[in-house]
Amino acid sequence: PMTKAELSPEELDLLVEYYQNAYDCPFVALSNIQNSSSESRIVLPKVEYFGRLRIGAEVIGSTYAARHVRSANILSQFVLDDDKTTDIYPGRVQFFFKHSIQLPDGETTHSLAWYKQADKKSRFNCQINDDDLKICNIELWNKNFYKLSRDCIIPVHSILGRFIAGNMKIGKKNPREYLSVIPI
Repeated sequence: PMTKAELSPEELDLLVEYYQNAYDCPFVALSNIQNSSSESRIVLPKVEYFGRLRIGAEVIGSTYAARHVRSANILSQFVLDDDKTTDIYPGRVQFFFKHSIQLPDGETTHSLAWYKQADKKSRFNCQINDDDLKICNIELWNKNFYKLSRDCIIPVHSILGRFIAGNMKIGKKNPREYLSVIPI
């Protein structure tokens, strides 16, 4: 079920930044309209929240829907600005939402996810016993998430799939705990 609500001022500012990056034109939050140019498009704080998303047979959850938290771990694809290459980041969906804006062609509705992206990746090759045939690559990420930023908002079509999250400690003297990522 969807719930209608308003984004917080901080979330709305990030959504304005998201639209500016997506459309390469000026957008402004309704609360800041007095400080904007006449070309700026207004971003209203009203959204429709929902806790899960079905893509084909797969249900992707969020922390917003308590019973779907285990399926909230996703892999998302980002296009890097400098050379238009892509990279994949794991993260956890906080909630899904729909938001509409007015464009020159009319109203457009976006289906988006608010997500916390994992920070700093390390790759490890693991070997079972001394068997060279049983080697696998494991991505380990810091257990911390990036700070709140525009990258917390992603279009749902950027979701590549889910992953199983695990914990792994590395080191003996001063062990560090990592998030292990196993794609499903």
